[in-house]
Amino acid sequence: MTVKDNDHLMDMETVKRAFCKTAFLLLCLPLPAQLQTIHDTTASVQTTLRATTAWQPAAEIGAQAVLLSRADDTFLHRAKSWREKNFRIHFLLGANRGDYQDYVAGLWDGRPHEDWQHGESHDYFFPAKPFIAYLKSQITHAIDCGAEAIYLEHPVFLPGADSSASFKRSWREQFKSDWQNPSASAEWRYMAGKLQQRLYWEAAVDIFAHAKQYAQEKNREVKCYLATRSLLENARRGFVGPATRVLHIPDCDGVLAEIDREALLAPNVYSNVSAARPFETAFLQYGLFANQVRGHGKQLLLRLDPFSGGEEALPESEKLYRAQLTAALFYPEPRRFELPAIPQTLLAAARNKSAAPADSGRMAAAPPALSVQTMLAINHALKDMTHKHGDYETAERGVGILISDAMLLQRAAPAASDSLLSFFYGLALPLLKHGVFVQPLALENLHQPHYLTGYKVIFLSYRFMQPQDYEWHERLTTWVRAGGTLIFIDDGNDPFNQVKDWWRKGMFDYTNPAEHLFETLKLGYWPKPGRNQVGMGSFIYLAENPSSFAHKTNSATQLLELVNAALPAGRTVQTQNYLRLRRGPYVIAATFAETANAGAQVLQGDFIDVWDERLLHLTQVAIAPGEQALLYDLSKIDSTQAHVVSASGIVAQERRSKNEYAFSLNSPAGIIMRVLVFIPAANATVQASSSGKSVNIKNKNEGKLYWMEFENPGPGVDVKWTWEATALGQETTTK
Repeated sequence: MTVKDNDHLMDMETVKRAFCKTAFLLLCLPLPAQLQTIHDTTASVQTTLRATTAWQPAAEIGAQAVLLSRADDTFLHRAKSWREKNFRIHFLLGANRGDYQDYVAGLWDGRPHEDWQHGESHDYFFPAKPFIAYLKSQITHAIDCGAEAIYLEHPVFLPGADSSASFKRSWREQFKSDWQNPSASAEWRYMAGKLQQRLYWEAAVDIFAHAKQYAQEKNREVKCYLATRSLLENARRGFVGPATRVLHIPDCDGVLAEIDREALLAPNVYSNVSAARPFETAFLQYGLFANQVRGHGKQLLLRLDPFSGGEEALPESEKLYRAQLTAALFYPEPRRFELPAIPQTLLAAARNKSAAPADSGRMAAAPPALSVQTMLAINHALKDMTHKHGDYETAERGVGILISDAMLLQRAAPAASDSLLSFFYGLALPLLKHGVFVQPLALENLHQPHYLTGYKVIFLSYRFMQPQDYEWHERLTTWVRAGGTLIFIDDGNDPFNQVKDWWRKGMFDYTNPAEHLFETLKLGYWPKPGRNQVGMGSFIYLAENPSSFAHKTNSATQLLELVNAALPAGRTVQTQNYLRLRRGPYVIAATFAETANAGAQVLQGDFIDVWDERLLHLTQVAIAPGEQALLYDLSKIDSTQAHVVSASGIVAQERRSKNEYAFSLNSPAGIIMRVLVFIPAANATVQASSSGKSVNIKNKNEGKLYWMEFENPGPGVDVKWTWEATALGQETTTK
């Protein structure tokens, strides 16, 4: 039975009558006056957190906005509680799952919708027109309650969704024929995937347009973001939806990049060894996000999520957090982060820990395990790290690997590509582990005029994806002729070469899309393997499956030879087992394991290890293979004015005069706060109070650097430094 379009449409009167009385009254409540004409303020938000409840004291971790979900009859109360604590309100909307029981049970529009659920769990929903209308009503309510930004999360189909009743119905509507089992042929699998991508792309267009239009009607401005796992991670899990293409929607303002614990622990193969490589995985996936937004003028927000495995996994979570954060910081473009919630176990431990005096001036012993203080110091660093550019120390830059949303079309039977994504990691990991700053690039972005500017060498294969536009080949040819080197690694045996897409219909009649690429490069129908001169650049062709490089023990040697062939005569990649980046006073560093060079990365100078809650002054830091570091370089300190260098708390209300520096500090109550302050004098004194009562402070200094340590009694602490004579280096307790 075919469902008619007008069966899906509902006017607002029908919707309102279907709401329960409480929800209806809530939707009709007048807005507070301060919400009537709120304009966009999200540009100044650097840190966010997500929550489902009203504000709680444990949320004082340095975030400026909260991502609230569930626009139900409690949303206004929850939003108000956060707003009263000076948080901005953002709304997180699940595109394919959520607590939508009013929709399922028919309380929303008077019709039950169990038949529109899809996937392996009844918690997932199909993007049917009634469901999209329901999601838009959620957005309407969230905006009425003061939401300034909307995040559409995970618009993807799960494995198995292509055989659901709702998908079969969409197949018939799209192709005017009976549904065909996608597992039976590559052609039908390809058709199913493209339909799935189109359905969620149209849903995103509709949802974002509604949010923008409704906000405009209310004299408001609302930002719209896509919240999603990376294209690589969706491919690994077999999820299908639009990825890069969503960022082409004018009403989409950016992407919240999500890399969760499962992604960090997913194995990949390097040198024929299958293992989890959290830093390398996060580095490449964040790189893909950065290159998806580049050139669009869209914002990139990064979610830090190492604790999704539960508190029993905290020891492992510390390593994952360090790897994830370091990988993210190698990309100066994003300056907005979603902070992880502090686990209750860490809060309890912090409140039971007595203060220990700070030490400095020598190499530290192993720092303590992850703590509340460390997490707060990291949050402070993230807000402080506003430098748009950095100085890289790498073996080589300007090397990319092109991938496309089309890789999601080939992730299931009958011809699924490699489940470990060796076609990508087999090329990326050997280069990355030898210090090459290799970057995933999006084929969908080749229409951007300068997208490939700065890249010298680009790898491409159609062994796991098919190009969606013949114009991509024209863009690549222009780049090669201008001096670039395109390395094409493909054995020509991908089963999806035979699907009926642009290269096999209309004005084209090719066996596979690579033939069109070759002819566009003017290399004939099928060139011989090897290097071919094209204009000022070159095209190198290897008739191999790129997945094979993951299983070779000499893959790095072979791939580096290809890169060297593209460099100017006499120049070669000087391999190294580390990456390092300076962003203002911060040093971000990672040392790779599994390379011939097993040495540590050693830095000499004056540093604060942000990962060490003690904020020790270190003169040497050794970063072992497989480890990462975030350091504050004291030689790069801003000496023009007094300021907080590092703090295990939230710094606010800073005030400066000629001989005085004052600020407030906050954190979850009952924890020891440690602060490092620069004062442009070597004889400063400090006073602190909380709610009018003095606070005991342990205080010491080295020249113009001052370490403070005290317990936060609850409502925060006000600190005031003055330039009065004290004994240099003397530790005092001040009331």
